[in-house]
Amino acid sequence: MTDNELLLALSNLFDKKLKPIENRLTNIETALENDIRPRLQKIEQTIENDIRPRLQKIEQTIENDIRPRLQKIEQTIENDLSPRLQNVESVIEKDLSPRLQNVESVIKKDLSPRLQNVESVIKKDLSPRLQNVESVIEKDLSPRLQNVESVIKKDLSPRLQNVESAIEKDVSPRLHKVELTLENDLSPRIQNIEACYTSTYDRYRNSVEGYERMQADVDLLKMVASEHSEKLQMLA
Repeated sequence: MTDNELLLALSNLFDKKLKPIENRLTNIETALENDIRPRLQKIEQTIENDIRPRLQKIEQTIENDIRPRLQKIEQTIENDLSPRLQNVESVIEKDLSPRLQNVESVIKKDLSPRLQNVESVIKKDLSPRLQNVESVIEKDLSPRLQNVESVIKKDLSPRLQNVESAIEKDVSPRLHKVELTLENDLSPRIQNIEACYTSTYDRYRNSVEGYERMQADVDLLKMVASEHSEKLQMLA
């Protein structure tokens, strides 16, 4: 193979290899032109028509509202809070710090030894006594509680079940009968008694009021008769 033939073969080989790359580049260019470029234009329009005005409004708000308010806050901090904080720091330094030192001294000189004594008492006295209590619980109370639980399980539970069964089979029906008797017999009779008592009370109240009027009339007649008798005796 001559040099020209070799170069021609290499050229054809490169053309075959580069053809898919060229096609892909063409597709990329087409996509850029038909899809990405319009989308970028829309993004640019959105930035220009929407985002930029909104950013300008935000900047104006910051400049006209937030910045003056921040300046007022800074002035308040500078003119009011800073002196007050200085006063607080001065109080802490002059009053609280010595008092805290006194408290620390009291804790160190008084409370710490007393706490050590308490710890010693707990360690020497309470701990053994607690161990004894735990031993008693483990050796005596636990078995006795197990016995109690066993008695409850073997004796009381069946007896309670019998009681519940008796209540369900005997007491509940009898209570139902009592309720029916109260509702159907005693309640109407009590209502009748109440009605009779109310009517009797009303008649008694009316008769009492009539008796009081009659008594007043009799007293008036007695007084008139007495006056007339005195006048007749004077005429005689």
